[in-house]
Amino acid sequence: MTNNPRVLIVLDVDGTISPLPPPDGGSEPAFATPVEDRVIGALSEVAERDDVAVAWVTTWSPRMLRWLIDERLGHRLDGPHMGDGVDRTRGWRARAVANAVAAVGASAVVWIDDMAVRTTLERAIERAALDVDMLVIRPERYTGVTLRQAQRVRRFIEGLDARDGYLEDTVRTQTHAKHGVRPAGTAAEYSSLHPRSSMVR
Repeated sequence: MTNNPRVLIVLDVDGTISPLPPPDGGSEPAFATPVEDRVIGALSEVAERDDVAVAWVTTWSPRMLRWLIDERLGHRLDGPHMGDGVDRTRGWRARAVANAVAAVGASAVVWIDDMAVRTTLERAIERAALDVDMLVIRPERYTGVTLRQAQRVRRFIEGLDARDGYLEDTVRTQTHAKHGVRPAGTAAEYSSLHPRSSMVR
Protein backbone atom coordinates (compact mmCIF):
# COMPACT_ATOMS: atom_id res chain seq x y z
CA MET A 1 0.00 0.00 0.00
CA THR A 2 1.12 3.56 -0.76
CA ASN A 3 2.57 5.26 2.32
CA ASN A 4 0.40 8.11 3.60
CA PRO A 5 -2.05 8.11 0.68
CA ARG A 6 -4.26 11.12 0.11
CA VAL A 7 -7.14 8.96 -1.16
CA LEU A 8 -8.11 5.48 0.01
CA ILE A 9 -10.28 3.34 -2.27
CA VAL A 10 -12.09 0.64 -0.26
CA LEU A 11 -13.52 -2.28 -2.22
CA ASP A 12 -15.82 -5.24 -1.59
CA VAL A 13 -15.87 -8.54 -3.51
CA ASP A 14 -19.30 -10.16 -3.79
CA GLY A 15 -21.78 -7.94 -5.59
CA THR A 16 -19.10 -5.35 -6.33
CA ILE A 17 -15.96 -6.67 -8.02
CA SER A 18 -17.62 -10.04 -8.57
CA PRO A 19 -21.36 -9.85 -9.46
CA LEU A 20 -23.68 -12.16 -7.56
CA PRO A 21 -25.52 -14.94 -9.45
CA PRO A 22 -28.89 -13.72 -10.75
CA PRO A 23 -31.83 -14.67 -8.51
CA ASP A 24 -33.57 -16.65 -11.27
CA GLY A 25 -30.54 -18.89 -11.70
CA GLY A 26 -30.21 -18.00 -15.37
CA SER A 27 -26.80 -17.31 -16.89
CA GLU A 28 -25.17 -17.90 -13.54
CA PRO A 29 -21.58 -16.64 -13.59
CA ALA A 30 -18.66 -18.82 -12.58
CA PHE A 31 -17.32 -18.54 -9.05
CA ALA A 32 -15.61 -15.20 -8.39
CA THR A 33 -15.91 -13.98 -11.96
CA PRO A 34 -14.85 -10.32 -11.93
CA VAL A 35 -16.64 -7.55 -13.77
CA GLU A 36 -15.44 -6.62 -17.26
CA ASP A 37 -11.70 -6.22 -17.59
CA ARG A 38 -12.08 -2.65 -18.80
CA VAL A 39 -13.76 -1.78 -15.48
CA ILE A 40 -10.94 -3.38 -13.49
CA GLY A 41 -8.50 -1.54 -15.73
CA ALA A 42 -10.18 1.82 -15.15
CA LEU A 43 -10.14 1.36 -11.37
CA SER A 44 -6.57 0.09 -11.48
CA GLU A 45 -5.43 3.11 -13.47
CA VAL A 46 -6.71 5.42 -10.74
CA ALA A 47 -5.34 3.21 -7.98
CA GLU A 48 -1.85 3.35 -9.48
CA ARG A 49 -1.51 7.04 -8.71
CA ASP A 50 1.17 7.80 -6.14
CA ASP A 51 -1.34 9.42 -3.78
CA VAL A 52 -3.98 6.66 -3.96
CA ALA A 53 -4.13 3.34 -2.10
CA VAL A 54 -6.53 0.39 -2.17
CA ALA A 55 -7.92 -1.59 0.76
CA TRP A 56 -10.59 -4.27 0.99
CA VAL A 57 -13.49 -4.66 3.41
CA THR A 58 -15.21 -7.96 2.63
CA THR A 59 -16.48 -11.16 4.21
CA TRP A 60 -13.88 -13.04 2.19
CA SER A 61 -10.92 -14.35 4.17
CA PRO A 62 -7.50 -12.74 3.62
CA ARG A 63 -6.33 -15.94 1.94
CA MET A 64 -9.22 -15.99 -0.54
CA LEU A 65 -8.81 -12.30 -1.23
CA ARG A 66 -5.14 -12.86 -2.05
CA TRP A 67 -6.19 -15.61 -4.48
CA LEU A 68 -8.68 -13.27 -6.15
CA ILE A 69 -6.15 -10.46 -6.59
CA ASP A 70 -3.42 -12.76 -7.90
CA GLU A 71 -5.43 -15.20 -10.01
CA ARG A 72 -8.50 -13.29 -11.18
CA LEU A 73 -7.45 -9.63 -11.15
CA GLY A 74 -3.94 -10.11 -12.48
CA HIS A 75 -2.35 -8.56 -9.37
CA ARG A 76 -4.32 -5.35 -9.94
CA LEU A 77 -6.15 -3.49 -7.15
CA ASP A 78 -3.77 -5.02 -4.65
CA GLY A 79 -4.29 -3.90 -1.09
CA PRO A 80 -4.69 -5.19 2.47
CA HIS A 81 -7.75 -6.87 3.94
CA MET A 82 -9.07 -4.37 6.50
CA GLY A 83 -12.22 -6.21 7.56
CA ASP A 84 -10.78 -9.35 9.07
CA GLY A 85 -11.43 -9.76 12.79
CA VAL A 86 -13.89 -6.85 12.93
CA ASP A 87 -16.94 -7.21 15.19
CA ARG A 88 -19.56 -7.89 12.53
CA THR A 89 -22.54 -6.32 14.20
CA ARG A 90 -24.76 -3.88 12.34
CA GLY A 91 -22.73 -1.21 10.56
CA TRP A 92 -19.47 -3.17 10.74
CA ARG A 93 -18.52 -2.45 7.13
CA ALA A 94 -18.69 1.31 7.63
CA ARG A 95 -16.73 1.06 10.87
CA ALA A 96 -14.07 -1.00 9.10
CA VAL A 97 -13.85 1.63 6.35
CA ALA A 98 -13.46 4.41 8.92
CA ASN A 99 -10.79 2.40 10.74
CA ALA A 100 -8.94 1.87 7.47
CA VAL A 101 -9.00 5.60 6.71
CA ALA A 102 -7.67 6.38 10.16
CA ALA A 103 -4.97 3.71 9.88
CA VAL A 104 -3.46 5.14 6.69
CA GLY A 105 -4.18 8.82 7.41
CA ALA A 106 -6.05 9.48 4.16
CA SER A 107 -7.90 12.76 3.68
CA ALA A 108 -10.46 11.27 1.27
CA VAL A 109 -12.14 7.90 0.88
CA VAL A 110 -13.98 6.16 -1.96
CA TRP A 111 -16.12 3.26 -0.74
CA ILE A 112 -17.46 0.87 -3.39
CA ASP A 113 -19.73 -1.82 -1.96
CA ASP A 114 -23.13 -3.18 -2.99
CA MET A 115 -24.15 -2.89 0.67
CA ALA A 116 -22.70 0.58 1.27
CA VAL A 117 -24.83 3.12 3.11
CA ARG A 118 -23.56 6.69 2.98
CA THR A 119 -25.21 7.84 6.21
CA THR A 120 -23.76 4.89 8.11
CA LEU A 121 -20.28 5.76 6.87
CA GLU A 122 -20.81 9.41 7.76
CA ARG A 123 -21.66 8.41 11.33
CA ALA A 124 -18.65 6.08 11.54
CA ILE A 125 -16.36 8.82 10.21
CA GLU A 126 -17.79 11.30 12.71
CA ARG A 127 -17.40 8.91 15.64
CA ALA A 128 -13.79 8.31 14.61
CA ALA A 129 -13.25 12.10 14.71
CA LEU A 130 -12.10 12.14 11.09
CA ASP A 131 -12.45 14.98 8.61
CA VAL A 132 -12.42 13.48 5.13
CA ASP A 133 -14.02 13.88 1.73
CA MET A 134 -15.98 10.82 0.71
CA LEU A 135 -17.57 9.23 -2.31
CA VAL A 136 -19.85 6.24 -1.74
CA ILE A 137 -20.74 4.04 -4.70
CA ARG A 138 -23.31 1.27 -4.32
CA PRO A 139 -23.29 -1.01 -7.37
CA GLU A 140 -26.24 -3.16 -8.35
CA ARG A 141 -25.22 -6.52 -6.86
CA TYR A 142 -26.10 -8.63 -9.91
CA THR A 143 -24.09 -6.33 -12.17
CA GLY A 144 -21.19 -5.23 -10.02
CA VAL A 145 -19.29 -1.99 -10.38
CA THR A 146 -19.67 -0.46 -13.83
CA LEU A 147 -17.37 1.51 -16.10
CA ARG A 148 -19.48 4.61 -15.48
CA GLN A 149 -18.99 4.23 -11.75
CA ALA A 150 -15.24 3.66 -12.19
CA GLN A 151 -15.08 6.87 -14.21
CA ARG A 152 -16.95 8.64 -11.41
CA VAL A 153 -14.12 7.68 -9.07
CA ARG A 154 -11.61 9.27 -11.43
CA ARG A 155 -13.66 12.47 -11.67
CA PHE A 156 -14.01 12.63 -7.89
CA ILE A 157 -10.24 12.47 -7.43
CA GLU A 158 -9.70 14.99 -10.22
CA GLY A 159 -12.09 17.26 -8.32
CA LEU A 160 -9.87 16.94 -5.27
CA ASP A 161 -6.89 17.87 -7.44
CA ALA A 162 -8.69 20.99 -8.67
CA ARG A 163 -9.76 22.01 -5.20
CA ASP A 164 -6.36 21.50 -3.64
CA GLY A 165 -4.72 23.47 -6.44
CA TYR A 166 -7.15 26.31 -5.78
CA LEU A 167 -6.35 26.33 -2.07
CA GLU A 168 -2.63 26.55 -2.81
CA ASP A 169 -3.02 29.55 -5.11
CA THR A 170 -5.18 32.04 -3.20
CA VAL A 171 -3.53 35.08 -4.78
CA ARG A 172 -4.47 34.02 -8.30
CA THR A 173 -7.98 33.14 -7.17
CA GLN A 174 -8.49 36.46 -5.42
CA THR A 175 -7.29 38.30 -8.52
CA HIS A 176 -9.77 36.44 -10.71
CA ALA A 177 -12.56 37.06 -8.21
CA LYS A 178 -11.83 40.79 -8.19
CA HIS A 179 -12.47 40.93 -11.92
CA GLY A 180 -15.54 38.70 -11.74
CA VAL A 181 -13.85 35.69 -13.34
CA ARG A 182 -13.80 32.22 -11.83
CA PRO A 183 -10.75 30.16 -12.83
CA ALA A 184 -11.30 26.53 -13.82
CA GLY A 185 -11.11 24.10 -10.94
CA THR A 186 -11.87 26.51 -8.09
CA ALA A 187 -13.28 25.35 -4.76
CA ALA A 188 -16.70 26.72 -5.71
CA GLU A 189 -16.67 24.66 -8.89
CA TYR A 190 -15.53 21.61 -6.96
CA SER A 191 -18.34 22.00 -4.44
CA SER A 192 -20.95 22.12 -7.16
CA LEU A 193 -19.59 19.01 -8.88
CA HIS A 194 -18.39 16.95 -5.92
CA PRO A 195 -20.14 17.44 -2.58
CA ARG A 196 -18.00 16.60 0.43
CA SER A 197 -20.09 13.49 0.82
CA SER A 198 -21.83 12.00 -2.19
CA MET A 199 -23.57 8.75 -3.06
CA VAL A 200 -23.64 7.11 -6.48
CA ARG A 201 -25.61 4.06 -7.53
